[in-house]
Amino acid sequence: GKLSEARALSPGASVRPGTAPSAASTQGRGTSPGQGVKSGDRHTKSRTKPDIILVTLDTVRADRTSLYGYEKSTTPALVELAKRGVVFDHAFAVASDTQRALMPLVSTQPLSKTARTKLRWPAIKTETVTLAERLKVVGYHTAAVSSFTWIRKDLGFDQGFDHFSEQAFRDFHPERMTTGRVAVQMATKLYDRMAKQEAPLFLWLHLFDAHEKYLAHEGIDFGSSRSGRYDGEIAFVDRQLKTLIEHVGSGSRAAHTTWIVHGSHGEGFDEHGFRGHGTELYNEMLHVPLLIAGSSTARGHYKVAAVSTLDIAPTILDLATASLENSAGRSLKAIAQGALTAPHTPILAHAWRRRCVIDWPFKLMVIRRGNKRDRLLLFNLDHDPRERQDLSDSHKDDLKRMNALSVQLG
Repeated sequence: GKLSEARALSPGASVRPGTAPSAASTQGRGTSPGQGVKSGDRHTKSRTKPDIILVTLDTVRADRTSLYGYEKSTTPALVELAKRGVVFDHAFAVASDTQRALMPLVSTQPLSKTARTKLRWPAIKTETVTLAERLKVVGYHTAAVSSFTWIRKDLGFDQGFDHFSEQAFRDFHPERMTTGRVAVQMATKLYDRMAKQEAPLFLWLHLFDAHEKYLAHEGIDFGSSRSGRYDGEIAFVDRQLKTLIEHVGSGSRAAHTTWIVHGSHGEGFDEHGFRGHGTELYNEMLHVPLLIAGSSTARGHYKVAAVSTLDIAPTILDLATASLENSAGRSLKAIAQGALTAPHTPILAHAWRRRCVIDWPFKLMVIRRGNKRDRLLLFNLDHDPRERQDLSDSHKDDLKRMNALSVQLG
């Protein structure tokens, strides 16, 4: 099965989270960054695989970024980075709550299919074969920087990572203070440490500051309203990311680096009578930025179909030429490398007592109502991105087709 196959390739990956040995102590046990590569050709082998930097922008919705046409200049660093890659115009979170949205980045599976404890903030069980463990099998050196208290070692999130930093949320309360500067400082240090080795590297940086509470930042002013302060937080996060982008860009490994930057989920500001996230599946909570940029990527926008943040893990595995077996979602590598007219399968998203399926341009929301019949809402996102007009009565054939899809995928 999945567990025995991965463990056989990477015996050291079964180390209990929070007690992972150093790279030096694992030599000879199959967990070193150059695993599977003979010492005489390690440099050649490593250069066939890109360095991969994954940046998760917590609680950043697409339409509040200048990358997606927002009139306020909230994300100039993302705009610049996107000039070197592909922007996915119709990217959606796999869920609008943090647990469901972030777990697939680590476990390569939806939350519901990840071996975990049953607490509200679950711990990942050791039988889960994580993305980092899979990357180590094919020779990657791995590091992660967390800015949020759930993403921590004692809950299993460090499985497969050579380095795992919690300093940002240990030094500063993530929901009351700013963590982005420290997170980027730690990411820079870990990057420099890994860059000294010849093995390809994988770095995951989680930036939390756009999440409530919305704080003011010097030199950033989009208004004092709740909405304006949210825009300011996004701009602050973008500034922090710029520091890392410039640091990596000034080094010798820049030409071999692929960036993947995405929002975890969005945030509601009463567009449909709801604030925050986690409860609903309207676009303000689900539509997120996603770009893939690097020397081997194409330049442009992917507009043909909707894609999901569930697709990020298999994309990373594909870029690393690792096995995609038992990973959910669908790799976006081919699209990122130029197949900008390629189709994509319909995608699914979940919230409590809700699910939605998107087969561009149609989106069906299914709201479960206990003993009553499910409520169905159908939207054409191309014509109605703000989801003001329910088409369920006027487009019966599309409703029937989309409902069948939701049952099939759900």
